[in-house]
Amino acid sequence: GAAAPPPRPEARYLALNFSTPPLVQTKIDKYGRANAANIDVHSAALNAYVAELRDALALARATGRTLLLPPLTCWCDRYWNALQRCRMAEAPREMRLPFACPMDH
Repeated sequence: GAAAPPPRPEARYLALNFSTPPLVQTKIDKYGRANAANIDVHSAALNAYVAELRDALALARATGRTLLLPPLTCWCDRYWNALQRCRMAEAPREMRLPFACPMDH
């Protein structure tokens, strides 16, 4: 595809850094990072991301800025079929959770 033009000097940006809300941190602490393969942690984190993203999009739009997104943390893999401990059945055992997931995840 075509390369994006360089940023304009007059362009204004708003950078979003996702936080870890207390509810999500409580679930992480409960299940532990070693046993992060839990849909409960993934679901709580996803809900928090969506709420923060909604607010950041509104602020960016209201201020005429371009929103810059940070990496997302996935606590479960994404797959169209059943998952085992939040991983695809074929996933290598060394696949660690959580991981930085792609934006289309």
